[in-house]
Amino acid sequence: MTNLSHLDLSCNSLNSTIPSWLYSFSRLEVLNLGSNRLEGRLPIPNSIGNLASLYSLDLSYNGLEGRLPNSIGNLASLEILELSYNGLEESLPRSLGNLCNLRHIGLSHNKFSGELFTSSSKCIAIHALEDMFLNGNKLSGPIPETLGRLTSLNTLSLEDNQLNGTLPQSLGHLSKLSGVDVSNNLLEGTVSEVHFTNLANLWKFHASGNWLTLKVSPDWIPPFQLLAVELRSWHLGPKFPIWLQSQKQLQLIDLSCTGISDRIPTWFWNLSSSTTHLNLSHNQLYGEISYIPYDLGRVFLSSNNLNGTLPRLSSNLIQLDLSKKLFSGEISHLLCNGNKEENLLLILVLKENFLSGEIPDCWMAWTSMRVIDMGNNNLTGNIPSSMGHLGSLQSLHLRNNHLSGEISSSLQNCNNLVMVDLSENEFIGSIPTWMGERLLHLIVLILRSNKLDGMIPLELCRISSLKILDLSNNNLSGAMPWCINNITAMAMKPNSSDFMHRGGGGGGSNYQYDKILTLVASVDLSNNNLSGNIPEELTGLLGLLSLNLSGNHLIGVIPKKMGDMVSLESLDLSKTKFVVKSYHIY
Repeated sequence: MTNLSHLDLSCNSLNSTIPSWLYSFSRLEVLNLGSNRLEGRLPIPNSIGNLASLYSLDLSYNGLEGRLPNSIGNLASLEILELSYNGLEESLPRSLGNLCNLRHIGLSHNKFSGELFTSSSKCIAIHALEDMFLNGNKLSGPIPETLGRLTSLNTLSLEDNQLNGTLPQSLGHLSKLSGVDVSNNLLEGTVSEVHFTNLANLWKFHASGNWLTLKVSPDWIPPFQLLAVELRSWHLGPKFPIWLQSQKQLQLIDLSCTGISDRIPTWFWNLSSSTTHLNLSHNQLYGEISYIPYDLGRVFLSSNNLNGTLPRLSSNLIQLDLSKKLFSGEISHLLCNGNKEENLLLILVLKENFLSGEIPDCWMAWTSMRVIDMGNNNLTGNIPSSMGHLGSLQSLHLRNNHLSGEISSSLQNCNNLVMVDLSENEFIGSIPTWMGERLLHLIVLILRSNKLDGMIPLELCRISSLKILDLSNNNLSGAMPWCINNITAMAMKPNSSDFMHRGGGGGGSNYQYDKILTLVASVDLSNNNLSGNIPEELTGLLGLLSLNLSGNHLIGVIPKKMGDMVSLESLDLSKTKFVVKSYHIY
């Protein structure tokens, strides 16, 4: 097939090394082997000149490893080089600078180290280069000033590396640049108006996770209109950035951890009708917020000095985090506004405030809710029955309040619950049997420090997914459940790659709730009135890392097979009446 010019075998399950016979296709212009399972080193022999016509090479999403050979620079006609998502390593060859016709270079998500490549003598600059993707590697050193010679550059993606130094001023020469991402590097120093002089086409500027300082004049009007700006951990304060007032198309704004100590100006809330993501958390913002505008979808304002009552919400809001502030008063006006539109809110986080009064009984209007966290407030009263309408609810945190009464039976309708934390309240009565009959997806159940009594229901043994069970500091009595070994999630030895991510914001924030490492399988029944022996079945929980049975009235001997619990790291049997024989646990 010596006349073959276009070969596309992408998106298959090819699992060999790259065959050398491919280099015999002297007229090959396009070679696409992306999204396979190719492995081994990248073989580019001295006869690479046989591929002199090749202008597009795609080997992305494979298992290739080793060094990118210097002979890659002999592919003089190459316009597209795509090797992303492999295991290629070591430094980038200088010969990449010989590819004077290159328009797209994709080397992201490999293991490349060393400095960014510089041009060789064959071409002063790669004038045709439009897209540069080197993100997700281990590249270090500064971003060279010669970046400004890439006059056709449209997209620059260098995030998630170890680049240091400051942002080169020559960035401002790239008049065609539309997208920049240098997030999560080690950049420091000052960024000024010069860095943006000719960037009229810039619409995305992501630079979070660096130690850069923005110094511009108070009356600076940027040449661009951004759709997305992420400057987390920059120094922008103490005043709120006035230049944002000129940006009329912003959809994503992240100015968290930027040292702003100011009121949120009125004009900011009317900035753009298209803003869907706003993160101003971890600053020193102060004052009150009466209303969160209609078009905002995700709002993160946690860890500031905001005060007053909670703001009114629009029905379009998807995610709201107002935690760790000084908000006070009741919650009812936040949720019970009489709005007949369908509310889209999925995640509501109000923890660590000074909120008081009862939990409002109008949850039937919020049926999309998946995560509710109102822990560490001063809430009183019962769990309202309307919470039973939250059929999609996955995570419920009401810890450390002053809630009382029996655990509402309406929660049995929330049968998608994965995590329930009702600890440090004043709940009474027995643990409901319906928890083990209806909440069969629970991974975490925490009822610690209440006034619960009665026996531990055997029905809890039906929750085979349970990883964390904390019933400590109550008035529970009777024997430990003999069926506890039916909780198979605790019987499995931990897997280091096993994580649980529940809730979450999606988008660019990677904002996650209830991120619990499921390696931590634990049972805490301490400080109750449990009696009798430790059931032999308990020793079948081979995945258990922590077991606390202290402060009960347990008797007898420690089960001999407890020595088989090889994952156990913490064991507390103090303040009991066991007959201890040391050979029983070895």
